[in-house]
Amino acid sequence: MDAANTSTPVKHPAKNLATAIVVIESIKRHTGAGNVHGFATITIENKIRIADIRIIWRDGQKPFISWPAWKRQQQDGQPKWITIVEPIDDELKTTVTRAILKEFAKLFPAEGGAR
Repeated sequence: MDAANTSTPVKHPAKNLATAIVVIESIKRHTGAGNVHGFATITIENKIRIADIRIIWRDGQKPFISWPAWKRQQQDGQPKWITIVEPIDDELKTTVTRAILKEFAKLFPAEGGAR
């Protein structure tokens, strides 16, 4: 994995909060097989750090992020992903998504564009 540390604050005018500051601490490129192309770590308001946000894209689709989740086995044997943490404010979620994808495209231009 290649790693890049960034410190780009993204101001977010949230509805119920004062301006939220999102800092992208690091983005690591994942070069293994599959649809995961990287991992991001962010800090919100200098109060909470969220690691292992996956940067995903599949052929013919736009890239997106997947919030940290655990894979659990259901009683029928099928796997189920359970999200550990994600913003419940849609504007903050959109701001974080755009910031991560923009930074990934800037750091790894050959990988960061839509396929």
